Amino acid sequence: MYDYSKAIEIAKDIYWVGTYVENDVFQCHTYLIVDGNESIIIDSGSMMEYEEVKAKIESITNLKNIKYIIAHHQDPDVCANIPAFEKVIQRDDLLIVTHPRNITLIKHYGIKSSYYDIEEHNYKLDTKNFLLKFLTTPYAHAPGAFVTYNQENKILFSSDIFGGLEESWHFWANDNYFKEIKLFHEDYMPSQDILSYSLEKFKKLDLEIIAPQHGSLIKKRCIAPLIKNLENLKCGLYIEESYKNSIIYKNKLLHEAIVKEKKLLQEIQKSQSALAKSKQRYKELATKDILTGILNRLAFEKELKKVISSAKRTGAKFALLFLDLDHFKEVNDTYGHDMGDKLLQEVTKRVLSNIRVEDIFARIGGDEFILLFTNINKEALHSLIDKTVSLFGKPWVINGIKLNMTTSVGVSIFPDDADNETGLMKKADIAMYKSKELGCNQVVYFEKSL
Repeated sequence: MYDYSKAIEIAKDIYWVGTYVENDVFQCHTYLIVDGNESIIIDSGSMMEYEEVKAKIESITNLKNIKYIIAHHQDPDVCANIPAFEKVIQRDDLLIVTHPRNITLIKHYGIKSSYYDIEEHNYKLDTKNFLLKFLTTPYAHAPGAFVTYNQENKILFSSDIFGGLEESWHFWANDNYFKEIKLFHEDYMPSQDILSYSLEKFKKLDLEIIAPQHGSLIKKRCIAPLIKNLENLKCGLYIEESYKNSIIYKNKLLHEAIVKEKKLLQEIQKSQSALAKSKQRYKELATKDILTGILNRLAFEKELKKVISSAKRTGAKFALLFLDLDHFKEVNDTYGHDMGDKLLQEVTKRVLSNIRVEDIFARIGGDEFILLFTNINKEALHSLIDKTVSLFGKPWVINGIKLNMTTSVGVSIFPDDADNETGLMKKADIAMYKSKELGCNQVVYFEKSL
């Protein structure tokens, strides 16, 4: 029997820091991963649990050691207390780790910290001692829902999936736990198809513990039977009698229409055309940064590989620039994230209108951009870089507010500094951070001494 008034260690450096409410079937869990000054809170919870969760975390580590707060979706029982934690953590580099679909709604809680977009970071978070992997579970039960897999300890922080409603709560699930999670999943998961899609991902993981946001934690011996039972569970729309009848009725009408009316063929052709356009749109979204419309990191890396391959054949040189906007966080803090987003869009427009057609400009995350100048000599490169930096010498006027913004630039050259995409990006990044150290608004070329 555990003392629920205290933090409970479920694996090395990983703690349950949630709350236990007597006679409440809906228990909410928060978890803490202790990793020095890069520690992580998972699903920090609502204001109802805030004081108790905070006290349990403080019994393990100083709040100022928290660098990341993971929000698996946007509901208040997951993240409503984040603004309260921001005030006591007091770190400028605190990051809210979530899916971009969630950010649109989460920001309405009044969160001021920057976001760690899991899409832009290849669905991974690498801290000092932990590698966390993120798996999307769309519409289970939110559009931007995802789960977190801790590879070292083989723990899946599963958010709502595997959650239960228990009149007599157990910290660890017993053999009868499916009865507890059945009702929750029937009511909260949209459909059997959506739930099964997520379960297929989980079956590929090596799991020792599943730690849901509700219900009981699950040890290895119970995991496979629960997954099997959930795969066969009718939930959401599939338990609505009117929905089932509606499908049968519509199928019958569709069959009669195919037989009786040739006009349906035209509608099908229209649908196929719309589907083709939709697929093209999804393809664009997979390669473009949603905010600015330019290439995202993944798409840029593919283009960089092509440029390297071509340059190796022709003997051409090119330059890779990392651009990091100086003190961008101050814009978000002072004027709000909407203003920050508009500034990023205006920066993108100004740079695009002043570079060559053959050059490649991409946003790799937050306030960081990459610019690739192709087929250049040393003299031309200096001129292009001077021109680019000069673009930041003129203020931006957004919503009647004048904003001054400089940029720190790191430069790597192919093939002088590296002859592969990883090396070029790493060395440009190193040079950019040196530019920051020198006081920002600097251009630094990579050198081995860095």
